[in-house]
Amino acid sequence: MRQILGLVICLIAPGGLALSQKESPFFSCISQSQSLPFDFVPPPGANEFFSPHCQYEPALGTLLICFHDLTSNQTKQDQLLQDSYGVIADYCGRLGGANLDVQTFERRYQNATKYVLSENEARSHNLSTPIRSPVRLNLTTVLTYADSFSLFAGNFAWAYDFSTIMCMFWVVTLGLIGIFNHFKHFRWNNKLKGGILDTFRGYIALPTLNGKHFQPWNMFGSLGEWAPFKLFDSLIPTTQESIIVFLYCIMVIISSSVGYTLQDQSALLGAKDLQYYRYVADRTGILAFAQLPALFLFGGRNNILINLTGLQFNTFIIFHKWISRAMVILAALHAYAFREYTIIRGHYEKVSQETLWFFGRRALEAGILIILQAIYFFRSRWYELFLAVHIILALIFIVGAYFHCKSIGYLEWTYASMGVWALDRVWRLMKIYRFGIPKATFKLHFETIVISIPKPDHWKPYPGCFVYLYILSPSVSWKLWESHPFTIYSVGNEVRIYIKKKDGMTQKLYDYLLAAGESQLRVAVEGPYGHASSLESYDNILLLAGGNGVPGPYYHCMHHLEQAQSKGWRKKIHFVWISPYFTALRWFGRELLDLQTKDQHNYVSKDIYLTRENKLVQKTSSDTKPTNSRTPLISISSEELMARVMGQLSEEHLADYNVHKMRPDVSKLISSVLEEAEVEGHRNGLAIVVCGSDILVDTIRDVVAHKVGTSGKEMRIDLFEELQVW
Repeated sequence: MRQILGLVICLIAPGGLALSQKESPFFSCISQSQSLPFDFVPPPGANEFFSPHCQYEPALGTLLICFHDLTSNQTKQDQLLQDSYGVIADYCGRLGGANLDVQTFERRYQNATKYVLSENEARSHNLSTPIRSPVRLNLTTVLTYADSFSLFAGNFAWAYDFSTIMCMFWVVTLGLIGIFNHFKHFRWNNKLKGGILDTFRGYIALPTLNGKHFQPWNMFGSLGEWAPFKLFDSLIPTTQESIIVFLYCIMVIISSSVGYTLQDQSALLGAKDLQYYRYVADRTGILAFAQLPALFLFGGRNNILINLTGLQFNTFIIFHKWISRAMVILAALHAYAFREYTIIRGHYEKVSQETLWFFGRRALEAGILIILQAIYFFRSRWYELFLAVHIILALIFIVGAYFHCKSIGYLEWTYASMGVWALDRVWRLMKIYRFGIPKATFKLHFETIVISIPKPDHWKPYPGCFVYLYILSPSVSWKLWESHPFTIYSVGNEVRIYIKKKDGMTQKLYDYLLAAGESQLRVAVEGPYGHASSLESYDNILLLAGGNGVPGPYYHCMHHLEQAQSKGWRKKIHFVWISPYFTALRWFGRELLDLQTKDQHNYVSKDIYLTRENKLVQKTSSDTKPTNSRTPLISISSEELMARVMGQLSEEHLADYNVHKMRPDVSKLISSVLEEAEVEGHRNGLAIVVCGSDILVDTIRDVVAHKVGTSGKEMRIDLFEELQVW
């Protein structure tokens, strides 16, 4: 009987969060009365555990008398009784096949006391004679069940409390980061420097953990260059992200491993090993489910927290990965502990055939496969395949999780996760709809694909944003649902996207254009995503671009040049492009000439570093006309000039650019910008925007962190990365 009782109570927890102390009188009394042979045969299909106490008056009267006895010497007896009445009415309505009126319980109790038998009298009857009267249960035995149930329900409460704490951890952590990130929109933010703040930023908030963040790191060091060891490549969080992840993991470990109170012999669960397996199974299961909303929210493109916190999408993907790992581990512990519990109980063969068990197993298998197929080795090489498989497995997981808990509760977390995922998909479709599905012009400029897309008037891009591009042309690829993120440059009535040929879709597009030439192809644009610029609050802006990462910094440059000219800002803009060869600049020649033409008052210092050419070309002061009276070296428009020099762009066309044939020293470059700002009186902060190769971005991050951490009370420096890797 105890085995059946334990199984029923464990499997028929109420919908919602967990068993609670309010259920203690109900389950304590019903547990003791289960062995009484009441004169009642449940109708076909009825729940044999609950229906006698809901549909047979003597059994119901037994419970009501037991409720009164348990609460008779306690404060707030009336409230405790009403809670117990509410519990039995709820269970009888959902599982007992009877809709009971709580208002009649007191009258039924008074009636039951007229015919009550003691438990000794009831059990002294011949076993073949059914009981037709209410029974006053032995209070000592009931209290033993109450103690066991209190610990059982307390474990649920512990799990729920820790789930709340973990949720609050993310709220507080992301809230604090968001507050400080939004300070960057105000000029007074540049006064927040020096002392402990710069130490924190220089050694925790900014630096990489081990010199690598966007670059893959391999735990086997130089052996990682060998093919078998490349499976262990991974992306490492920054120092601040690592601390957040570490604290989160510590919370998961503590919440799942402490606070278990075991009895020598539980009236509800039995021996200590059974108690331990059951408590671990319940707690880890609840904790695993509690991770779902954050897991789905952090992994969505339209995550509202991106705008609220000012964090990059790739930061949330890092948190998404670690939450998923913790959740799968918790789910695996839940499955193992529950399996051991049912084996010892002798119920494994029966329980493992139930729908609940089947779907739980499928969800866990999908979760494990998600973790395995999401490793960097697969993700970076076959991203389209990874994404398709990831979505399919996620669907299997969430459907399995739903049916696993459909009959026992905890669906709030599942519904929240489904809602977040559905809203993300709907919002993505809305963004595509708002932009429309125009025809775009595709051109090959050397090995770079330049796409010009007509822009709707109502569509408002901004510097630093990116979009997901869908190419709706079966002649390029039949997988029309695939999309890829690209930084954009918006000018006039069009959006420009620049794509460097790589593997996968970009290689297919390159091969198509190589054969077909300039083409008009139908596209869909999803976006814009990313953060709007907050650089207006800085007197100095250093825009660092590497290779094909130039469109984002260039967009910032043109935007702030226009703002400076129209509003008369005292702002110094430094545009630096690092490229291997001069010939590698030609695909962006039109834009370089456009910047040269529009910068009439020398707001922008323009530097190009050619890292694989060995000659230094730098104009002296005699080569440059006075700032305010300077006219462009070539007086025709940049568009006309571009038409003439396309494919033949040379240094003489870039009259306003300092072309350095060397590798830049980024630390000295930043120092020179700071020194120049001090001399010219532009002391209200330096914003550094960087987009380029993973090595370049990681290097600049650590250089900036070092300068912030060791600069004393010099000008505040803030870093804005536009590289997205996940």
